[in-house]
Amino acid sequence: MKKLSALFFLAACVASLNVQAQDLYIRFNVVPEGSSLLTGTQSSEFDDAKPITLGENSVPTDAYLMDAPAADSEIYSKTMTLPAGNYEYQVVKADGTGTQGERTAWTNGRPFSLAEETEIVFRAKIVNGYVKYLCDAQTLNFSSFSDGTNNSQFHPISDEYDQINITNSLFKGTLQAMIYPDNLPAFIADVLPIGKGKYSVPGGANGKVRWQISYNRHTLTCENAVKLVTLLDTNLIGIGADAVLGDVAEMNADLGTFSSASPLLLIGGTTSVSARIGIDVPAGAEKANDLLKIMPKDVAAYMCYTITQNADTILANRVALATAADPETPEYEFDWQTVEPINVSDGLGNGTYTLNFHYETVCHNDTVCSDEYTTAFSVANGPTTGLDETSMQPKIMVNAQNIQAYFNESATVSLYSITGQLIDREEGVCNYNKHVNPGMYILSIAGETYKIIVK
Repeated sequence: MKKLSALFFLAACVASLNVQAQDLYIRFNVVPEGSSLLTGTQSSEFDDAKPITLGENSVPTDAYLMDAPAADSEIYSKTMTLPAGNYEYQVVKADGTGTQGERTAWTNGRPFSLAEETEIVFRAKIVNGYVKYLCDAQTLNFSSFSDGTNNSQFHPISDEYDQINITNSLFKGTLQAMIYPDNLPAFIADVLPIGKGKYSVPGGANGKVRWQISYNRHTLTCENAVKLVTLLDTNLIGIGADAVLGDVAEMNADLGTFSSASPLLLIGGTTSVSARIGIDVPAGAEKANDLLKIMPKDVAAYMCYTITQNADTILANRVALATAADPETPEYEFDWQTVEPINVSDGLGNGTYTLNFHYETVCHNDTVCSDEYTTAFSVANGPTTGLDETSMQPKIMVNAQNIQAYFNESATVSLYSITGQLIDREEGVCNYNKHVNPGMYILSIAGETYKIIVK
């Protein structure tokens, strides 16, 4: 009896080793003309499996043997340098079987195309007796089960670790998704090393979510789904260092006239919203859910503005905003505000300008912008008729049509035509030099202006 048990045990071990040691083959059905690649007849139905043809020394004559998995892996692989063109392939066992029970996964093979000669890695694994396989050249689909659509396609072909971010703008529902090769039904989803199944994040979602998928030629995993900023609202603006913030919708169409002595100072702010919970908000009645909250440390907020004159952009800037909230305490909403007033009119010459601005946040590499707001303002500095002595004690001269200035510290230097049109602006470090045509100019150094005549 003991001998019989031992024999059964030995047979089981041998069977197990045979399962682990099964050979897998890449068989092409379509290859570029003149490529000299091996081709074979592909299996097409459960009862129509086409065995691999083995020649001398069991070398396949119509397919390519894949490298067996390493000791700590389940993944078969083979690297091939393939010429440009169209392809169709399968990965099967020696008897031609592979994905039995899922005939649409392999009826006509997997198509892919290459624009140029490329090194391609093929990978496969055996899951519950089925062969799951993929190659670098195949386009992958991301399908959200939450709204039943393909949110994105990606074409992963890289030696390096790469994280693919796919955004789902679903406003409310359960988070579920699948990743699968192009030209296949979503429910087959036989992308390595997933096998058959779907990704799911429990608890439901409200607003904008980003799936993070990691890929490095040998693995494909869904890291997690992270909550994003869904929208910005309560956009505020204030004019002057001590102004009370008010709704941008009530901002005047013309902010007035400013000068270097009385500059246009802006303070602004917005509110980032990840989700709305409660019966009086667009999301409807919904219980509190920590999945919907965001930590301030995962969000960067900005006020972005441009100044134009006669359709020319004079200045573009992006100023970081700050929040008083604890950086690591998740919440549904956060208020953001400028750290200090922004001097918008600094260095501008006399004239009328258009100010365009908006607020934006960046959360897990996803940007959300507010509406664009527009207003006007004017600058009237009253240029002097000579060289003024200031605390910077600049020395200004004209040398062979070069306007030159020397001062005792760094300063913003702006050069204008006599009509107030900006010609040049730079951050000067103790000196400034600009070649110009003969004429009259206005030079601004650290907000102080000087009339210059060039002969």
